[in-house]
Amino acid sequence: MLTIQLFIRELDGLLTRIYAESKELWNFLKKTEVKNFDGIRQYVEDNGDDCVITPDNSANGITCKNISFCLHVPYEKNGYVLSFSVIENNLTMFAYHHEL
Repeated sequence: MLTIQLFIRELDGLLTRIYAESKELWNFLKKTEVKNFDGIRQYVEDNGDDCVITPDNSANGITCKNISFCLHVPYEKNGYVLSFSVIENNLTMFAYHHEL
């Protein structure tokens, strides 16, 4: 999902927010090795929101599935946005962090 689409979901109140109680969750997630990309792709296909990506200069959009969320970590100056999309049967991940 493109950055502007994430921003619009945030403005519309549709972006899920996860508030961690401690920094240990974020430390665990950073160290976790992801091995099952097919399982993640299947989960996004089964449970993700429908979306359409319109490439520049194109009248036709590409349909996709997407799961996006914000992660708030206590005592961190950055917030994190993670987005997983399945576009044409390929899993893509977008990660962004910003200072709160």
